[in-house]
Amino acid sequence: MSFEPKHVRVDDRELYLVGEDGYRELGSLEDVYHLVDGEEYTIEYDEDAATAGWLQVADDGTHTFDVRDAIDEMPFGRPYADRVIEEPMEENNEGFPRRTVAFTDILTQIWESKGNAKKLSEFHDSSSETGREDSIGR
Repeated sequence: MSFEPKHVRVDDRELYLVGEDGYRELGSLEDVYHLVDGEEYTIEYDEDAATAGWLQVADDGTHTFDVRDAIDEMPFGRPYADRVIEEPMEENNEGFPRRTVAFTDILTQIWESKGNAKKLSEFHDSSSETGREDSIGR
């Protein structure tokens, strides 16, 4: 039976991708904090987007949130999860597990897409590998 990813789970300081038939290790919360430059993440919106009624932004057009809160129980299925779990937990040249780097890269791409599915189209086209090697620390 193949692994069917469902969501991310933060267990103490470790991250896991959980499925119905088990889990896969994603790495440490500390490494994710380092890779996203802190325990909070800030998204900047342009003036038009910042005026959307459903979006809660600061006066400067930013939205800041707690990384741990955002990822714990976050749905994370295919095709995003496939890109992550194919990476080994071996460290890259900078000392981070390749799988953790891949997860963090995809995570920040999702956040920075700001709900624009076109910005995430590479995940829905299996032939697109542009920039992938650099983004996972090879």
